Amino acid sequence: MLDPLTAELASDVATVIRSEARAIAIAPAAGGYHPSHSRLFELLEEVTQHGSVRCIYVVEPEPLPVRGRLEVSNLEAFDELLRYFPHVHFHFGGMLRAYESMFRLMVRPANVTANLAGVLGKPRLLDAVLERAAEEALSARLFFASGFPHLDPTTAIEQLLGHNLWRRDRGLPPLSSEMLRGIAERGNPVDYEPGTEAGRTGSGPKA
Repeated sequence: MLDPLTAELASDVATVIRSEARAIAIAPAAGGYHPSHSRLFELLEEVTQHGSVRCIYVVEPEPLPVRGRLEVSNLEAFDELLRYFPHVHFHFGGMLRAYESMFRLMVRPANVTANLAGVLGKPRLLDAVLERAAEEALSARLFFASGFPHLDPTTAIEQLLGHNLWRRDRGLPPLSSEMLRGIAERGNPVDYEPGTEAGRTGSGPKA
């Protein structure tokens, strides 16, 4: 996790570059900075141009810390950042509660993916997300994440793979079992290759 506003940023960036890290995490909502903040742009330029970072993991901690600012977690605020770094993979975690905005981001560039943390454990919200992903043909860019410790991985996998039982009890047609299993087995966003329009399976829990 890197904070562009910290006084130790230069040292942290040097460590990332020296260690040849493939991914870093940022949390604008928790850090209280805007996704288009100039220091964030400088940070990402350093670790992607001079280092091995190819994946930026954007997270929204729950609960939000005292200095957190929810307005900077608005997904539309990331538009400029995504356009400035078109060849970097941005993975959003815990932010599909605003799935309409997330899918608006995802339908344009192939460098945006998201995980199901914060959605699993909420079957109505999960259902809306899965239906929309199927309609938009974006399910291959959804990754498994339980949101631990709020939900344990075993329960999360069971809820995802058993979601059609929830739909059946409500008289709804089943979703593609292949789609559900693909998401369940897609657990490592670092393995995603932007531009392929598909996430790699096999890196997540065995469904």
